[in-house]
Amino acid sequence: MLLGSFKMRPKDMIQACKQTGLVYSIPCKDCETKYIGETGRSLETRQKEHQRSVRLAKTKDLTLAEHVYDNNHSIDWNNS
Repeated sequence: MLLGSFKMRPKDMIQACKQTGLVYSIPCKDCETKYIGETGRSLETRQKEHQRSVRLAKTKDLTLAEHVYDNNHSIDWNNS
């Protein structure tokens, strides 16, 4: 059988927010600062954790929250 006679079905693409094992970047809306992180969980799960830490002002737990509260800046969650 010829190779060209096989029908190829590519794998379904996984949305970036559902992927695991990623290096990611979360930019600040007010300056050029970007938080760079790595996670084994989905980006969606990790982003929710970051949002919770910022909302609860957990500055000792997260550099991102510290940046927000020390500089009165906001995070550009839509472009992470």
